[in-house]
Amino acid sequence: MHVLCRPLSLFPFSEGLKAMKWVNSLLLVVVVYLSWSLATDRGLLSLYKLQQLIVKQQAENADIEERVAMLSREVEALKTSIDAVEEIAREEMGLIRPGEIFIRTLKKPLNNSVQDLPEGGKTKTKFPFPAQRQ
Repeated sequence: MHVLCRPLSLFPFSEGLKAMKWVNSLLLVVVVYLSWSLATDRGLLSLYKLQQLIVKQQAENADIEERVAMLSREVEALKTSIDAVEEIAREEMGLIRPGEIFIRTLKKPLNNSVQDLPEGGKTKTKFPFPAQRQ
C-alpha cells in the first residue's frame, strides 16, 4: 500500500496564504489603476466636465441661432419694406419727417426743485427753464 504524505510545516495553510497574497496584490493593482484613470485628464471626472461644457455650448449655440434667425428676418424686412427702413431711421437715428414735431420725454425728472429757485419759489421769467423756451 502506497500512502501519500505531505511534509509537515509550521503553517498548515501556507499555500492558501500565497494565493491570497496574489489576489490581494492583483486587487491593489486594479484599485490603483482605476483611481489613476479617474483622476487623470482622460478619466470619468474629465468626461463629466466635458459633458457639462457640451450642454452649455449647445445652449449658447441655440441662443446664437435664434439671434441669427431674427437678424435674417430683419434684413429681409429691410430689403422688402420701406416701413422697416423708416422705423429704424426714427428709432436709431432720431430722424423725423418734414412738418413733424419731435417731443422728448425724460425718464427721470430734472433736479430743479423749489429749493433751487430764488426766494419764495418764484422766477423772473415765465418759464423756469429758459433753454426750453421757443
